[in-house]
Amino acid sequence: MTVVPGMAAAETGEKPQSAAAPFFSVVIPSRNRATLLGEALDSVLNQSFSKREIIVVVDGGSAEALEQYRKLEQSQPDVRFYYLVHRENGHGPSYAMNYGVSQAQGDYVCFLDDDDLWTDPGHLARARASLEQTQAADLYFSNQEAYRANGELVTPNPWILDLNQWLPPSVYECGSHRVDAEFLLRSNGFAHFNCSIYRTAFFRGIGGLDENIRYENDRDLYLRAIDRAERILLNPAIIARHRVPDSTRVSNASTVVSDLQKRIFQLMVYEKGQLFARTELVRAHCKRAKGYQLKHIAESLSQQGRYSDAASYAWEGWSVAPTVKWFLKALQIQLSAGRRR
Repeated sequence: MTVVPGMAAAETGEKPQSAAAPFFSVVIPSRNRATLLGEALDSVLNQSFSKREIIVVVDGGSAEALEQYRKLEQSQPDVRFYYLVHRENGHGPSYAMNYGVSQAQGDYVCFLDDDDLWTDPGHLARARASLEQTQAADLYFSNQEAYRANGELVTPNPWILDLNQWLPPSVYECGSHRVDAEFLLRSNGFAHFNCSIYRTAFFRGIGGLDENIRYENDRDLYLRAIDRAERILLNPAIIARHRVPDSTRVSNASTVVSDLQKRIFQLMVYEKGQLFARTELVRAHCKRAKGYQLKHIAESLSQQGRYSDAASYAWEGWSVAPTVKWFLKALQIQLSAGRRR
């Protein structure tokens, strides 16, 4: 057992390090998904660029799953596995990823979900060429596609593929473009972890991931990063495949509860952005987005017949992002609350 200062204890099998420092550190958090992790690892090992290290952080799990992880570790001598100390519900992906970055030796850090895949073997090679040409860019983003459990492609793309229609003409090596926060916020989406590369010192400098956020922690990091980055590159290439969880396995009642819990985390993300972002651009974006979340909560509560609570959120949402349409909607909810008294 090894105790890392400032972090929880973690168990790790020490492996000899290469004399040459890696350019990329690929961090993959995992919990109870050893089989899918094996597929994710294969997609990283298939990259044409080899000056990289792979760090797997196992966030607990069942005894059977841990045994599978051990077997996978034995079959992958070039991958460094770290085992976080057991907690019943795990430490959470933000903690696991921060831990992985704390062990990273690369100039840049990449992430991959354990149930997703990099589909473009040239992804890291292309990123390396672009990053070296632009002299220490802070961020490098690309794109991915999402597929449902039945194999159906999710449309429209929920991330930043829509930005391709507005890409500026300035092209760096391998098709990358210099962009800024104003350009990126033209999209309603954000860059998923699978498609994001951070300069390691920059990632650490902005405080890494917020370990209090368990949903859309990637959006929180994205907003904080583009708010502070000096150089940002965007490559329109689709480099990853994201597996969308099968929502049909969740009951209707728990889906409603889950939706409200997600909205709470989303509100936290936007409240943070509105309060602490350095640029007016990001603060204004977070204020608008917070208004939309409040309105979604109002509609969800209204559908449950909780009209008084819904009215409270409706008027708060209207005060943040006032529109005539929403004023009428809030008034309608308020009248429904009055009739129920």
